[in-house]
Amino acid sequence: MNAETNRDFEARIRDAAQRSLDKEVAAFDALDPDATAVSAKTERRILRAIHTLRTPRTHRTRLRRIAACAAILLSLTVAALLCVEPIRAAVWNFFFEWYEDHVVVRVGADEDAPSVIEEVILPDLPQGWTTTEIANNPSSVFYRYDGPQGEQLFYDQNPINPNAVHAFDSEHSTVTTVALKGGYTAQLFAFESGTSLLFWSNRYTFTVSLKGGDDDLLYQVADDLNQKAAALTKKSEFSDFFAKK
Repeated sequence: MNAETNRDFEARIRDAAQRSLDKEVAAFDALDPDATAVSAKTERRILRAIHTLRTPRTHRTRLRRIAACAAILLSLTVAALLCVEPIRAAVWNFFFEWYEDHVVVRVGADEDAPSVIEEVILPDLPQGWTTTEIANNPSSVFYRYDGPQGEQLFYDQNPINPNAVHAFDSEHSTVTTVALKGGYTAQLFAFESGTSLLFWSNRYTFTVSLKGGDDDLLYQVADDLNQKAAALTKKSEFSDFFAKK
C-alpha cells in the first residue's frame, strides 16, 4: 500500500469512526470534560509504561493508534466511572498479558508505595478462625487461615514491583474486574474447583483466595485491608509533609 492510498484509507477510517461515534458521544454531552482528566501522577505512570516498550518504530506507531482507539472506547463506556480519581488510577495501573491457559497481571509503578514491606497488614477474620504464618519478611507476607467449617483462606502481601509477574490460571477460571469499597478495583478469579481469588493493589499488592466459603468474606477482607492500607498511606504522606518543612 503506497503512501497516498494509506492516507486515503486512514481518512475513510476516521470518517467512519466519527459517524459511528456521534450518537455515543452525544450521550455524554452533559459530562464535564474536565471530570475525566487524568491526574499528573497517573499520567506519569502511563508514560512510564509507554517508555518501557522496546519494539520497533513501526510497531510503536501501530500500538499508539490502537491505544488511541482504546482511549476513545474507554471514555465512552466508563466515563462516569473514571470521574473518581482512585478508580482512574486503578484502571490505568493494571496491565494484562493473555495466554492460552493463563493470564499475567502486571502492576504499574507507584512512586508513593514502599519498595519493601514496611508494615505488615493482616486481615481480621471472624471468631473461630486459626492463623498459620507461612512467610513474613520484607519481600513477602503469606498467611493461611482455617475456618471452623473447613474453609481455607490464603493471604499474600507483596511490595508493588512493576517488573514482578503475577500469573493466574485462566483456563479453568473466569476473570472479572470488580469494584471494592473506597473506589478501588480488583481482579476476581472464580475457579472451577470452587476457589475464588481477589488480586489488587493499594500501597502493596494483595492476593486473597478462599475455598469453601462465601465470597462475601473475600470482599470483607479486601475492604478491611484497604482501610488499613489507606490509613498507612495517609500517615506516610503526613510524615513526609512535615519532614520537608
